[in-house]
Amino acid sequence: MIVKASVWSIAGSVIEKVLMLATYVIVTRQVDKVQFGLLVLVLLFTELLAYIAGMGISENIIRTKTLSDDFMTSNKRFNRLVAAGLTGVMLLLLTPAAYYFHSAELAKLTLIMAFYPALPALASFYMAIMRRDMRFKELAIRTALISLLSGLTGILLALAGAGVYALIAAKYAYSFADWWILKKLTKFISVGKVDRQHLRETWDMGWKLSSAQVFNYSSSRVYELFITTLFGPVYLAVLDVGRKFITTFFRMSLTPLNDVALPYLSRSKDPIAAYFSFVRVIAALVVPVAAIMGALSVPITLVFFGEKWAESAVVAKIISYGVVVQVLTWHLNSLMVKYGKSGLVLNLQIAAFVVLVVFGAIGALAKLPFHEFVALLVAGTFVAAFIRVTALKFFMGFPLTEFCLAFLESFLIFGFNFLVSAYLWKLIVVQVSVDRLGYFINGLLQLILCSLLTLFLYLPYLVYLYRRYRNNPNPSDSVPNQSKSF
Repeated sequence: MIVKASVWSIAGSVIEKVLMLATYVIVTRQVDKVQFGLLVLVLLFTELLAYIAGMGISENIIRTKTLSDDFMTSNKRFNRLVAAGLTGVMLLLLTPAAYYFHSAELAKLTLIMAFYPALPALASFYMAIMRRDMRFKELAIRTALISLLSGLTGILLALAGAGVYALIAAKYAYSFADWWILKKLTKFISVGKVDRQHLRETWDMGWKLSSAQVFNYSSSRVYELFITTLFGPVYLAVLDVGRKFITTFFRMSLTPLNDVALPYLSRSKDPIAAYFSFVRVIAALVVPVAAIMGALSVPITLVFFGEKWAESAVVAKIISYGVVVQVLTWHLNSLMVKYGKSGLVLNLQIAAFVVLVVFGAIGALAKLPFHEFVALLVAGTFVAAFIRVTALKFFMGFPLTEFCLAFLESFLIFGFNFLVSAYLWKLIVVQVSVDRLGYFINGLLQLILCSLLTLFLYLPYLVYLYRRYRNNPNPSDSVPNQSKSF
């Protein structure tokens, strides 16, 4: 079940991310770094509000055994109030602040995006119903359809010279279609009444989870916050371009599995054993691709974005190192939510955020150059991850030794694929004197060849992993974990 659900969740996001990436590449070649940096800054705030929008509603619906009419009606009302509040924040706070503290151009972009955070918020209620029922195939098909719509919208507008507005239009097209289709798929109609007790319970759980998500998001965006402050919007754009391929790959692979992780762990007899089985399979599939992207960051950047963004190649290589530990901790929140530990989720996210802020402050005080500053923040990511799992060992009996073994396995997978792909690139690369299109095609073909050869050499390990999984497909149904009682 978990493999099929994961495949459908990942498959559903591939078209969306590929088409959005194509729009992104076209736009970065059209606009200057300053304008693109302003758009990235606005998107930072809208993504932050999108994290707040969840308010634990999805988790509450998924983990509740019996869904009464009053419970669902109350959660839907709460969901609408949150969406309205997000729009108010964008219109009444962020837009005037953008004009006062920066420029009219930033205020205009903020105003245009003012209604965007509300759409994912409204869609999350219906998404929770689909996830609870494990309807991942339908979710994947729906994602493919709306991805075609939003992707083609963005690409056509980008080719027409719309610049940053092509990305904005694509995001609106995706979110509106997503809300409408999910509403039709669930066919949910409110027949109960709003119960204050249910609203209070949702709030009590939701503010903790949303706060944790905010700190999680802030931890991942400490890079942007420090770099915007210390180096300005231009280097924010350089950072964003450098991270684009890896973050897009994460959103194609790890993010869709958020829909699978909690339902899977909730149904497991031994969630800790199930968690390690889950993340080790993910690491075996995700880490090699990220390692190849890091090793080939220079040709990837030059082929897709052009020489204007050459500085971003170093960023891409540095950022790729973080995948070694990120894949192992990405779904820890789902494990804690499984046991109703929403308060622990919040506390650990605050701790991780503080760690990264400390590392950023050290870099700022040391006046490190841009690339060294990014490397220091990546190091902070590793420290924050081990602090989180150490705390879980203390509070939940999380097996730290097993995590360290999984980390070593992830590190070896990364090192093998990184070194092999870097060596193969030196062997097969051939520079030809052609026009821009010819340069793109030649570079793309060589990148594909190098990547395929690396993955072919890595294939025996995947075969071994498959056989191990086939012999024990449900580790969560085996002997219960002997960790502390929850």
